[in-house]
Amino acid sequence: MRSAFGVAGDVATSAVVHVLPQLAAAVKAAFEAVAAGSAVDTLDLKRSLSLKMDYNSECLEEYRTAGYESLKENGDAAIKHVKKLVTAEMARTRSLMA
Repeated sequence: MRSAFGVAGDVATSAVVHVLPQLAAAVKAAFEAVAAGSAVDTLDLKRSLSLKMDYNSECLEEYRTAGYESLKENGDAAIKHVKKLVTAEMARTRSLMA
């Protein structure tokens, strides 16, 4: 399947051949150069986006891991605090029952 630039180049070339035959080769070469440049730009953009996606994925993984560790630390501290409160409350209840 041909690219849009290739088709546009052929159309422009055939239009120029009817008006100025000597410019047909120059117009075709110009369209081919633009098409090649566009293809290179597209590949560069795809590579750039791929690298950015990889970087963002790594950053997200780091934040997720750090968040999990922080949650685990805070959760462990909260559990210790709750155990301490329950133990104190049980001791107070036992002393009231005695």
